Amino acid sequence: MNMKTLLNAERAWPLGLATVFVVFVAINIAFVTLAFQNRPQLVSENYYAEGYNLREIAEKQAAGEASGWNVSVRPLPVEQADMPLVELTVTEADGTPADSLAGEVGFYRPSDKRLDVAPLPIQFVGSGRYLVFLPQPLAHGAWEAYVELKRDRRILEKRVNLFVEK
Repeated sequence: MNMKTLLNAERAWPLGLATVFVVFVAINIAFVTLAFQNRPQLVSENYYAEGYNLREIAEKQAAGEASGWNVSVRPLPVEQADMPLVELTVTEADGTPADSLAGEVGFYRPSDKRLDVAPLPIQFVGSGRYLVFLPQPLAHGAWEAYVELKRDRRILEKRVNLFVEK
């Protein structure tokens, strides 16, 4: 190995180490910048206070399970109905349609609370099917429907996840 090659190798490793360090710092700065530009948004401003009463939440869930109702939620394509609609299908524990229910459904967008839709009443259309008339179509993406159903003294409060296709 000649002397010139040895001198170049001795000068190259500090430059390589400094380059790796600069790239590492630049990537970290990029991640921190992205994190501050895309702040998470909560569905509720008072999430801690609302989650604090866990006993009440557990009692509501137990009462809902005791009702025996099974609920599915799906948005209907606007082309099919000429207006934004969401269909609820409710069945009893034995699989028969659950009729004569009253209630409402609210729609919450976990990633953007500005898109939330306040609870709206359900309309019975027959054989365990109910419709919710929306003021505007639900945006593409993941949603959470908060369903409240009642018949006599039976009450169901349930959160149902749904995904809206384009």
